[in-house]
Amino acid sequence: MPDVEALEIELDDDAPQFRRRLAIVVVLITLFGAGIAYLHEQNGNFEDNASREAQIASVRGFGQQLSALTDFGFDYDVFVHHELLERRVVVASARQASSANAQQAGKYGAETDRYKQLRDSIGNDTRVQDLNGADALDSQLQRDPDREQLRQQVFANKANDYGNKADSYVAVLTVLAVGLFLIGLSLTVGGRGRYFLAIPGVAVAMVCVVWAGVITLGGITKVSDNAVELTADGQQLQNSTDSVTDPQAFHDNITAAIDKYHQAINDSPDFGAAYARLSDAEFESGLSTSSGGQFQSISDPEATKRAIAAGEKAISIGEGDASLLSSIGFYHFTIGNFDRAEELSAQALESSDQFPPLIFNLGVVQVAKGDETDAARATYQRAIDLLKDKRFDVLRTLIISAAPHRPRHRRHVQE
Repeated sequence: MPDVEALEIELDDDAPQFRRRLAIVVVLITLFGAGIAYLHEQNGNFEDNASREAQIASVRGFGQQLSALTDFGFDYDVFVHHELLERRVVVASARQASSANAQQAGKYGAETDRYKQLRDSIGNDTRVQDLNGADALDSQLQRDPDREQLRQQVFANKANDYGNKADSYVAVLTVLAVGLFLIGLSLTVGGRGRYFLAIPGVAVAMVCVVWAGVITLGGITKVSDNAVELTADGQQLQNSTDSVTDPQAFHDNITAAIDKYHQAINDSPDFGAAYARLSDAEFESGLSTSSGGQFQSISDPEATKRAIAAGEKAISIGEGDASLLSSIGFYHFTIGNFDRAEELSAQALESSDQFPPLIFNLGVVQVAKGDETDAARATYQRAIDLLKDKRFDVLRTLIISAAPHRPRHRRHVQE
């Protein structure tokens, strides 16, 4: 009878213990994944809420803007008619004084009295009595729409932050699924080979834990309503200087505006709009008097440096408006930082290449650098061709009289 060799049976004594430990790990990872899913859903809800608040602020601001324009237009029209009636009074009085005919003199006298009565009857009912009053009223009426615009910007930034967090949590869940897949696959392999699958799976899960912690601790834009109010107050003070000719009154308003911006920044250090407007106000603080809302080119060097510091801070925390970039680029140009000026001017044109002042600013920097003559000519020609558009009839005169210039970035939408 032939000998029969007994089969060798390989026993995996470690398998039950391995499975028990792995089961605990899988449970923990699953619970962690459930927590990540909850955070994703929560941040998605926060994003929706912030987006809704941004839309509400936008609609409310639009309504207030229309109301402000209507109110200002009415009062300003009454002021214009008051001035026209004043001229009629002067003309009629002159005719009465120079008339040799008593009948004609009486007629002109009656006209004078009628124009005076009409002038006085409407003159006391308008909130605009002179050009300074017009700017003061305009800045007052624009405050509420400006506040809603700032609130819309704040909530839009919050929505973006929450959306980015929610998307990041989705990425964590995707990578975590890879870890679970490796751990599950390790259960199908015997011997030491299973550890080559389980250990990387657990390592991926640990990376996801750290990653989720970083995402959770990541900041959301925090800007209080008080900071928004202070910034809107500062803009109102700054706008009211457009027709102020008295140097002391001009600097008092600008100083008060700067103080409001600093209060807003102290309240909410991440408020980029406050830094951007502070930059504009710091530059104006170095002017001798108001430019009447026109282009401004020369400011005190120290004021310009403060404007650059505030503007660069605004850019570093996410402010990227084309007019802001161009303004900060111009500030750099005025103190000889041509490389940074060119960089910012080029960035401004990437998002807004149809506004001639921004194009001229880049051309001025290219000329100043002296090594891009052909590029400067091409840039200037591009801006000149664009100025031929009838939309820029008024702007064309301003640019000719003030280039190079620093456009007031808060006016760009209106211009």
